[in-house]
Amino acid sequence: METNFVIVDGIVTKSSSDSLMQWSKFLFAFQLAYFLYRVFYLNIAHHWVSNVFMFVLCGMYIPLCGYEGARRTKHRLLKTFSTVQTIFSCMVIFNIISYAINLTLLEDACEQCMGEFQYSDECELAYSDALNITIGVKDCKTLPSITQIAAYSFFMSCIAISGCWTALLARRVVSEKHVEAVLVENNVPDIEQVVQVVQIIREERQESESIVEEECEEVDEKDYPVY
Repeated sequence: METNFVIVDGIVTKSSSDSLMQWSKFLFAFQLAYFLYRVFYLNIAHHWVSNVFMFVLCGMYIPLCGYEGARRTKHRLLKTFSTVQTIFSCMVIFNIISYAINLTLLEDACEQCMGEFQYSDECELAYSDALNITIGVKDCKTLPSITQIAAYSFFMSCIAISGCWTALLARRVVSEKHVEAVLVENNVPDIEQVVQVVQIIREERQESESIVEEECEEVDEKDYPVY
């Protein structure tokens, strides 16, 4: 029984599992950087419990689930990770949009209440029948700087993008089919060189077979001479 070998010429690339493990590390790094920024730069000591809890949950536990699921190819864990990470990524995107809207409203309200703040510490504005805003002088004095706005937008955008991408990679790992391959050499041979070697082997076989046939014919002539 003949054994057929399939020779494939190509470049070895990273699988979706490898990409998921790498992006899980990126997600952890972005979460860690944002956590340190909030704790040490913004000095929000009164919210440290909630910050630590959110970092342990979203920055450590969830990325670790994705990493372990990709490393061991656990489909159930990857499905759970993809669902949870998608929810958290949507929440992050919603927070970015809400932050931008609320900041715009607050800046506009502070500009309109500058004259009223000379007589009172609070100002009430009615944007519509359902939207009334009451702000104080302290709210306008504690507006975030451009640096804080840029840092918040950068970290949250990185977390949202990496979170959505890791969730997509997890779905891809679950749905894709795998083919196992073995590299017999460190360097993958060139397909043209392989074809040339095969052709040379075939030519040598044909030459050897023709030589054997000629020798057989000579032996037959000697054994059975023609008169």
